[in-house]
Amino acid sequence: GDSAPSPPPDSRRARPNAQEAGEPRGPTDMDSDVDDAFFDEQDVDYVDTDMDRAPTGAAWLFKGKEGFGRPMTSRHTVMTFLDEDMPLYLVPLNRDRLKIKYSASEGLCLGYLLHKRIFAMLLDDAHRSSGKGLQAVRALRIQLFLWVADVLRAPLPSGMRAWILRCVELMGMVAMAPRQEESQVNVAAIAFCVCRCCPTGTEAALFLRKTMMNAWHLQPEVRLFVERKSDMYGISIVKPGTLQSMRKLGLQVAVRNFEWEAWQRSMNSTAMYLDIISHFSDYCCFTYVQGLVKVDDIVLKWLAEYTRMHPWRFVFFEGLDTSFNYPENRDRCNFRLAPPNPLHSVRKTEDLQATAVAELRPSHASVYPEHMQPSAQDLADPRRLFEFFREQFATEGADDRSLFSAGDAGSSLVEDFRPALEGYLFGAEPCLVLLVSAPGAGKTHHMATLRGRLEEERQLDIHDIDGSSDLLVTAALSEVLQRTVSTESKAGQKLLILDEYHMLSDEHKDELFEWVRAMIGPDLRVMLIANRIDSKDRERMDQSQPGANVVGPSGPKVGLIQTRLSRQRTMQVLQMRGNKDRWREVICDWFVASRLIFGEESISLRLCDTLEGVLEQPDPWFPLVEVLLHRVPTISQPTAADFVSAFLEYSGIRCPRAAPASGLVGLCFRVAMLDRDKDRSCSFVEFLERTPRAHEAAPAVRLLAWCAYMMHRHKATDPNLAVAWAKRRAFVDQVNFPFELQESGGLRNNSGVT
Repeated sequence: GDSAPSPPPDSRRARPNAQEAGEPRGPTDMDSDVDDAFFDEQDVDYVDTDMDRAPTGAAWLFKGKEGFGRPMTSRHTVMTFLDEDMPLYLVPLNRDRLKIKYSASEGLCLGYLLHKRIFAMLLDDAHRSSGKGLQAVRALRIQLFLWVADVLRAPLPSGMRAWILRCVELMGMVAMAPRQEESQVNVAAIAFCVCRCCPTGTEAALFLRKTMMNAWHLQPEVRLFVERKSDMYGISIVKPGTLQSMRKLGLQVAVRNFEWEAWQRSMNSTAMYLDIISHFSDYCCFTYVQGLVKVDDIVLKWLAEYTRMHPWRFVFFEGLDTSFNYPENRDRCNFRLAPPNPLHSVRKTEDLQATAVAELRPSHASVYPEHMQPSAQDLADPRRLFEFFREQFATEGADDRSLFSAGDAGSSLVEDFRPALEGYLFGAEPCLVLLVSAPGAGKTHHMATLRGRLEEERQLDIHDIDGSSDLLVTAALSEVLQRTVSTESKAGQKLLILDEYHMLSDEHKDELFEWVRAMIGPDLRVMLIANRIDSKDRERMDQSQPGANVVGPSGPKVGLIQTRLSRQRTMQVLQMRGNKDRWREVICDWFVASRLIFGEESISLRLCDTLEGVLEQPDPWFPLVEVLLHRVPTISQPTAADFVSAFLEYSGIRCPRAAPASGLVGLCFRVAMLDRDKDRSCSFVEFLERTPRAHEAAPAVRLLAWCAYMMHRHKATDPNLAVAWAKRRAFVDQVNFPFELQESGGLRNNSGVT
C-alpha cells in the first residue's frame, strides 16, 4: 500500500456510477457478498481516514507500544490483521438503552458495518464548505452514524431502507422516490419519522433531509399525529375521541386502559412503563393510554427518553393532567391535541364543584385564625404591618436568617454556582458535591464546558450516569455505578457525575449514598446534579460529612450548593446567544418578577428565545399569558392576565387587552420590581419554606406578608397598598402560589376553600 501511486487529485473521491455502485449494501450484504471491487476501493482516499489514524486532537484507543500497526483514535475504525484501511465503518448499538434482545429468528444485533462511500460526499462537502475542516467532519459523522443506525433498526421494507441509503450516498440527488401504496400509511409514517431525524449540520445535509421528508405521501391529518416535541420526544396529551380519529386514518394503534390498576393502585411506575412499551411492535408504533388522570414524573421521563431513542414510536395519554408534574417533563410533552384545562374556566367558588374540576382538584372548606388578619391600622403603615407579621410568624429558635429579622434577609440560594463548584472539583482533596437549582439554570451545560479542563488539568477519568435512565428498571443502582466507574486505566482519579439525582427513588438514593460512602476516597470523586431536593437529601449529605462514619482519616470534602438563575447570569446568556439588545432588559425583568412571585421553577434559560419571539409580535398579551400558564399551570387565568398586564405596563409596551392590574397580583409585581437591579430577595416560594407558620394564615395574608417583607427589605412603601388589599379577589389555597378567583375576597380572611 505504501508503494502504490496516489490517485489524481480530481479523482481522489470520485463517485462510481449507478451501475458500478449498485444498491447500498446492508450489514448482511457485506458478510456474504464481498467482491474484488470492494478491495479496489481501499485505495480511495476518504476524507476521514487519516483523522481516525492520526492522534492529533484525540486520545488513542490503544497505546502506541501495544499491539501491531498504527494508532487508532476512533472506535468506528474496522481493524485488520494486515493493518490496512478497510473502507468500512463499525456502528455499535447500545443494546441496554435500546432494549435489544436475542431472538431465535434474528439472533442478537451488535451493530452495523457500513461502507464509507455512503457518507463520502456528505463528509467531503462538510470538510470543504463549513470552514471548520475536520472538526465539522467529526461532528457530522457521529450524527450520521447514530441516525443511520436508526434507519437500519426501523421496521421498514428493504426497498425503502435501500432508497434512504441511496439518498444519503448521493446527497439527495435521486431522481425517483420509492413506490408507495395508499394503504401503506403506517410504513410511510415510520419512514417519514426516520427521515425527519436526519442531521442538518450542513446545507447539503439540510437539503438531504428535506428531499427525504417530501418523498412520503402523508395526509396533513396523519402528520398531526406524528409531530414530536422539540423534534425529539413522542409523548402527546390528547382529548377523548382522538383514538377514533387515528383509526379512521388507517393508523395501527395499540390501546392500554389503566383505569382498574389506577383505582386499585396495584401497579408501580416500573411495571407501568414496561407495560406501555411492551405494546410496540414492528407493526404498531402508536400506544394509546387511557384511564389515567395523573402519572409519575419518572414514567414521563422514561417514556420521553424511550421515544427519543425510537423516533418512529409514540405514546398518547388521553385526558392526562400534568399540572403538578415537573416543568422539565411537561416540556417534553406535546399539548397540541390536549383538551383545554378545566381549571382555566374556574371563575367562582361554585365552579369548583363542576365534575370535570372536582375530579382533578377535590376541594374542601378551611378555617384560618382570626388573629392572623391584619387590621386597617396595620395596612396604613408598612412598618407596623411588618412588625405585625414578625410577631405572628415568629418561631422558636429564630436566628438572624429569619425573613422577619432586623437584618437584610435575602435569598439563601447563591447567584452564581460556578466558583464554588470549581473550588470543589479542582481541589486536591476528594469531594462529594450536590448541585441543586431549578431546571434550565445551566448546570449540565456548565459541567460539559468544565469537562475538558478537568481531564487536562486534573487528569480526571470522568464517567456519567443519568439518574432517570430506564436502565435502573432492570438493574440495581450499585451494579450500574460499579460498571460505570470500572475501567482498565489505573492512572488518575475518577469523577462520577450523576445527573437527574432528584428522579431517583428514596430506596435508590439510600443505595447511592451507601455506595458513595464506601467507595469515595483518593481514587474517586462524586458529583450529583439535581433540580430539587428535600429534607431527607440534606440529611444524607450531613451524614456524609467528615467524622460521620466516612471512609478515610479525614474524609472527603462534602458540599451542598443550592443556586438559582439570577439576572446577571440571564444577561450573560442573552449576550452570548446574540438576542436583540432591545429585549434583553425586558426579558430579564420577566425573569426577576416571575421568579420572585411564582418561584424558581417558573423561569428557565430555554425561555429566552421564546420570550423574544413573543415580544416581537404586535400584540404579545395573549401569547405571554399562554407562556406563563404553560410554565406555571397551577395558577389561574386571572392571575396570569394580571401579571402580564402589569409586566407590559412596566415595560412600556402598549396592548389593547392589557388592563391595569390593581389587585394583589399587581401589588406583588410592583414590590418584585423593587429588586429589579440586584435580584437578591427571597421568592414567595422560598418565603413559605423559610416561614413555616405562614401556612397557618389565609392565602391572601401570605401574599401580603411577602409584600411586607419585600418593602421592609428595600426600605420602600407602596401608596396603593390599602387599595390593593381592598380590591383583592378570593383565593383557593394550594401548594405555592394560591389559585385566584374572579369574585371579591370579602372583608375578612378567616375562611376559604383548599
